[in-house]
Amino acid sequence: MADEKDQSRRQTTALIERGIALRLVLGLLLGVFAILKPWLIGYGVHLPMALIVLGVFGRVLSFGFLGLFIGPALIAVAMTLLQAWRAVAVAPDAAAPPA
Repeated sequence: MADEKDQSRRQTTALIERGIALRLVLGLLLGVFAILKPWLIGYGVHLPMALIVLGVFGRVLSFGFLGLFIGPALIAVAMTLLQAWRAVAVAPDAAAPPA
């Protein structure tokens, strides 16, 4: 009877230790992932890092996993359209078609 309780306690302790170790490893990986993901997503896009981070997290909250890809893409399109609109607004003669 005492051996069974001792063995049960050892098994419980081992499971708790494994759970703590797994939680620490996953926490570390998720922390690194949260830092690297916006940087890697914005690597080929010339957007401010704050916009990329807001796009990623905002779209993840809205669309879930698919938002990881939709957020930065929508912000990149919006920024490109905004820059083109500003260029036309600043120099309307250059954007006018030849007569």
